[in-house]
Amino acid sequence: MKYATLLALLFSYVFSSAQIPVDQEPHHKVILDNVYMRVLEGHIAPHDSTSAHIHAANSLVIFLSASTFSLETPGSAPVTSTVKSGDIKYVAYGDKPVTHIVRNLGDTEFHFLVVEIKRPLR
Repeated sequence: MKYATLLALLFSYVFSSAQIPVDQEPHHKVILDNVYMRVLEGHIAPHDSTSAHIHAANSLVIFLSASTFSLETPGSAPVTSTVKSGDIKYVAYGDKPVTHIVRNLGDTEFHFLVVEIKRPLR
């Protein structure tokens, strides 16, 4: 029991100390940035994973490839998802920032866009 607790604490420390802003994570590239939005394009090779990184803006994630991936957040079990090309998901990272690692579990490249909403269009 002591070892499990120690391992969990060590994992949480390593995870939190290694986090970087999403725009500095090597698998994410800023392709558009203006007063209304910032768009990041993501590419994750088969069976590869991102570094631990932070999302802190409400966002739309647009999946450009059919993929199976997992999201790993500190203190939680990995969550596996399967998406189709063209699927879109809203995530309230601005209301509740998240640090995670994304793992591509498939045999093809995982390709996506993250559209961060800076301020509403009027």
